Amino acid sequence: MAPELIATALPMLDSLLLHAPSLEFLCAGVLDALMALPGVVACWIWQPGVGGRLVAEASRGEGSAAYLRETEVRLDGGPLAGGVAGRAWRSGEVTITADWQADATMAAWHGAAERHGWRAGAVVPLRGRNGRAHRLICLYSDAAGVFHAAPWTALLAHLRTLLGLAVERAERGPEERARQARLARMQQLYRAMLSGGEVLLKASSEAMLLRGLCQRLVESGLFQTVCIGQPDATAEWLTPLAGAGPGLEITRRLAGPMGEGPTSIALLTPLAWRTGRVQFDNDLLGEPRYAAIHHVLREYGLASAAVAPIRRGGKRWALLLVIASQPGLFDREVLHLLARLAGLAGRGLDERDLKEALHRERAGQSWIARHDPLTGLPNRLALAERLPVAIAEVRQSEGLLAVGMLDLDDFKQVNDRHGHAAGDTLLCALGQRLRGQLREGDVIARLGGDEFALVLGGMTQVADLAATAERLRAAIEAPVELPDGTLLGLRASLGFTLYPLDDTTPEGLLRHADTALYAAKVRKASQQGHWELYRPAQERGATALVLRRLIERGGVRVHYQPILDLQSGAVVGVEALARLAQGEGLLSPAAFLPHLSSEDRRALGRAVLGEGLRDLAAWEARGWSLGLSVNVDPAALLADDWAAEIQSALARAGMAPARLTLEVLESGEFLSMAQAQARMAALRASGIRIALDDVGSAYSSLLRLKALRVDRIKLDHNFVSGVAARPDDLLFVASVQSLARGLRTRLVVEGAETPDILDALRVLGVEEAQGYAIARPMPAAALSAWLDQHHPEPASARPTTLLGAYAGY
Repeated sequence: MAPELIATALPMLDSLLLHAPSLEFLCAGVLDALMALPGVVACWIWQPGVGGRLVAEASRGEGSAAYLRETEVRLDGGPLAGGVAGRAWRSGEVTITADWQADATMAAWHGAAERHGWRAGAVVPLRGRNGRAHRLICLYSDAAGVFHAAPWTALLAHLRTLLGLAVERAERGPEERARQARLARMQQLYRAMLSGGEVLLKASSEAMLLRGLCQRLVESGLFQTVCIGQPDATAEWLTPLAGAGPGLEITRRLAGPMGEGPTSIALLTPLAWRTGRVQFDNDLLGEPRYAAIHHVLREYGLASAAVAPIRRGGKRWALLLVIASQPGLFDREVLHLLARLAGLAGRGLDERDLKEALHRERAGQSWIARHDPLTGLPNRLALAERLPVAIAEVRQSEGLLAVGMLDLDDFKQVNDRHGHAAGDTLLCALGQRLRGQLREGDVIARLGGDEFALVLGGMTQVADLAATAERLRAAIEAPVELPDGTLLGLRASLGFTLYPLDDTTPEGLLRHADTALYAAKVRKASQQGHWELYRPAQERGATALVLRRLIERGGVRVHYQPILDLQSGAVVGVEALARLAQGEGLLSPAAFLPHLSSEDRRALGRAVLGEGLRDLAAWEARGWSLGLSVNVDPAALLADDWAAEIQSALARAGMAPARLTLEVLESGEFLSMAQAQARMAALRASGIRIALDDVGSAYSSLLRLKALRVDRIKLDHNFVSGVAARPDDLLFVASVQSLARGLRTRLVVEGAETPDILDALRVLGVEEAQGYAIARPMPAAALSAWLDQHHPEPASARPTTLLGAYAGY
């Protein structure tokens, strides 16, 4: 039986114990509740009869009546007293037979049980206050061993003690029932108070507080329907704010003029609002003035109602309406509780108002402290907080971060000629234009006067900075209309430095950008350009000559990042990623690739390919059959001897061509060149696989996919790395996945940084992925250890995260 038994059956049985109006109702209700449980096919209640024979008091289940007619159970000795019922009566303990046919003590009843298909049985003695049994409840199942399950033992023990007392109480008459009903109501009072307090503590919004309070009061069992309504400013119109319970049809009449209409609510609410005190009516059905809605009250079983005002900020704010199914409920204790609950709700709202006011005040002060009052742009303090974060982000993504300084040319002359109001207009216009040119996550800050700082991410090569600088120039130089109607053109100078090529502190990056700004102003005097990139006096190992020597002298280090099959959970390949050893550290690709010539990049690719194939052979010997992906400089494919060089490397390593994937990055019009397409087709014909890398990073790559013949499409990491914040980007991923299927090629998604992104990709049906959520790039030895610990986990049939569920939707 499911463990949810205790959570579902016990509350139902407890309610019967508290509210059963008669012994017959109690017995019938208990049997009905037991028959609703999985595994129970018959049950009845026995009590001692004349001459020591047990007599059925009530029964349920198909075949139970026939069984009772054809069998006999006794308590006075002999074979008919030795079964499970007789043992339970004599011991006073719950008695279970796991398999009726295998139990010799049940031999007298084997035939009848077999005819009805019963296998297991349980008998619960109901004991009174004196500890002696006065009745037996018998349960039967058609499956052996059912009643030995842990949830059943707890339920049967509960029945043995509490139900026996309830039967005695039902037999003792109305006086005892009244006492028990009062006790039960007191319990409900405390439960309602505790539930209301819990909601006030945990609610995260005003709507949740009001809705939760109504729901909890209904769940307490004291009230059947609860509603909170708010009068308008004239106190003539009442609108519901929240409600719970089956009788909300009545409370919907709150949406109308207070005091009008023949409803109890309309009659009680204006009086409670005017007096500021709790108002109640204990007999709605007995009041002739409510005759027009008596049929509705009877339909929902409503008998009494009360209204309490809720104060917020010391003033009347809303009304708490509660309706009960029993008349006469609202005595002094219940009315006192209702007033306290309304007071608690008001204090909870006051506390929430105070917190929100403090939050707004803190947010406002924080915004003022971090923003320029003229342009609304971030100021120097905000820049100092954001720049280290941007550095950490680009360090993780292994890209480039541009830090720039900008100031306007001849800005002093604008102030002197047109006035400071015109200068302020220019600065505000400049701020808006620059902000419109930046990507999400980039920063423009005003440092003072006409001096601005820029922090620009998302770059992978120096050429990206040149394009950005040109775009900024075009935006800056558009004319600005001054307050007097004059159109004035702007010109500005910019200086940039690139991290991690310029691997220094945040303060150092700003200082170097300022140095480049000064150099740009000097160059501008000779009409040589409007921006300059910082060039340190000492190249610090970043020149092309030094990098070439590192490659030639064996300074290439290969790191590998696993590629995961998202459906099987198996590692199907690795991507080889180049690093250069410089002293004790390693240079990332963003730090050296922009400085390498075509020949240098080809030499780098040759070294990575050779080491990657050697490591692939070593992993093959250890039982890991993986594919190897290597990035190839597009220009290398045009060399006449490049294909032969690859084939030679494969032969030396003893690797089949199909184990190698060459990842080609789109570069300008390269992929449109007939020669490039012919070279890729020849490589594919030899068995080598071709992947188009960073799809989506260039506008034209998607348009060319139909014409290209490739084995894999690798979606650029920028399309998924931020999908948790922008889940609608999953639509693009799904579109590329559909496109890949239509082209009969596999899609590999880069940038799977978190488990929820992996889950979303699985749900979308993406075949393969790589990213930090799987593993970071690592040396060969570290990858071997990682593979030893990796255990494939097939994709779950259902989403396991919220983002995965959104992807499914």
